[in-house]
Amino acid sequence: MGQYQPLVAYLAEQAAARASSATLSSVVLTPGSRLDAPAFDPCGQKPLAVIFNLDEAETANGDPDARWRRWKGDGSDSVVVARGAVEAVAAVRRSGVIVIYASARSPAGAAGITALLDHLGLGPAELGNTLFLHADSKTVGIDDAVRQAIAARYCVIAIAGDESSDFSNQIGIGGGRAITPRAATSGTRLTSLWDAGWFMLPNPIRSTNIAAAAQ
Repeated sequence: MGQYQPLVAYLAEQAAARASSATLSSVVLTPGSRLDAPAFDPCGQKPLAVIFNLDEAETANGDPDARWRRWKGDGSDSVVVARGAVEAVAAVRRSGVIVIYASARSPAGAAGITALLDHLGLGPAELGNTLFLHADSKTVGIDDAVRQAIAARYCVIAIAGDESSDFSNQIGIGGGRAITPRAATSGTRLTSLWDAGWFMLPNPIRSTNIAAAAQ
């Protein structure tokens, strides 16, 4: 599982805590939360879940569908699964945690996305249940409202992504320049979430030119 091992271990720990009747809270910021005053809802008995973002950070300043137009859904697409992702997803599911995928791509591409997830060994995924798509030209990446909608149904105990907007739309811009998510939350209560609820990791699906550059 490589780079995903800390996430998998954390999720297993949280699942064990739930089994021991521990009270868990979501790691999704509640509506109205600010970085300097974050708030999180208790989960109650909602099913445990982790959100994996599917959009590469390189698309953030452009058309979120640009890389995805090559996805035909027949397995011939020029994308690959990230190293260790298949094993990590399988381990997460074995621990009893639901895997949810989120993307800023248009819902019109849902069939192609679910087919490719299956082909790469990351499925199954079902639109509206374990696959959430959100196309909004006014928002970079997944909107906070999408994460909050997921958190209304699931106990989101972890989020995995590779850019600021994967965790909150409030993170990432400071003083007119881009800053890292960790730097943006420095000095706030959110700092403790890194590697304990919020995980900066490669997205499980990557376009081949990005993957090749990382080899």
